[in-house]
Amino acid sequence: MERATGLTLRAFADRHFFRPFGMLDSHFHDDADHVVPSRATGYRPARAADGADAVDGAGDGFRMEHRWDFAQVGSGGVYSSVRDMARWEAAFHAGAVGPAGFTESLLERGVLASGDTLPYAFGVTLGEHRGLRTIAHGGSLAGFRSHVMRFPDEGTSVVVLCNVTNADPSGRATRVAEIVLGDRMAPPAARSADEGGARPRQEAEAPRPLTPPQLAELAGRYRSEELGVTSEIRVVDGGLVRDGRTPLRHVGRDELAGAGAVLRFQRDRRGRITGYVLDAGRASGIVFERVDG
Repeated sequence: MERATGLTLRAFADRHFFRPFGMLDSHFHDDADHVVPSRATGYRPARAADGADAVDGAGDGFRMEHRWDFAQVGSGGVYSSVRDMARWEAAFHAGAVGPAGFTESLLERGVLASGDTLPYAFGVTLGEHRGLRTIAHGGSLAGFRSHVMRFPDEGTSVVVLCNVTNADPSGRATRVAEIVLGDRMAPPAARSADEGGARPRQEAEAPRPLTPPQLAELAGRYRSEELGVTSEIRVVDGGLVRDGRTPLRHVGRDELAGAGAVLRFQRDRRGRITGYVLDAGRASGIVFERVDG
């Protein structure tokens, strides 16, 4: 950016995007010492002294998951507010972002060497939800989670900004969209879409209930080095619960689902569970490795 324009990414975005759209709360945070009024802190659920998950203030409640010295721009580092994000989405719906043809160019799907077309374009995923076209993407960094779901044909966007690791922003965005646009959507079908609508997933019609040994096999602590978080699956009342608050249902062999996420468990050659791959809306393919032996 500096070579092409003579401006830093922060200065370029401020001059050509944020200020013209009235987004005075938004910037690329390239200075860790920059004081940001009303800045939120990222959190993760803590663990109580007895080892149980702390929920809603019980036990230790929450712990900070916020790198205050983070000043990396590009992949992360954008500060904004709900009000500013509403202005950003309004500019997209009005075709006011960039020169003529710019917003259309962002929607060009990727093409593999085989000729197959991807749902992913330039920083957004194209899909549909219950018959309505969607343009969506999510974000995950430290204790922050976000999701933007745009319905271009309806002139509607849903923006979800969260500051706790287990907030499920894509699921929240989908539920809000169904409230606002439900009368324009097709009836829910047995074949449903992932949050955001990019990749339909057919769940098993009648998966067999997991036996106690199978429940115990999947229960455990798992860590994602990519997200820097540890998650725990526990057996509660004959079922599985993730991080103390998200019930998981059995949807296929070595596959669980809950709160808009799908967990696909992995095994080694001996058949032992080694971890799982998490798909949660636009955030997909996140690897969690087993850390409890």
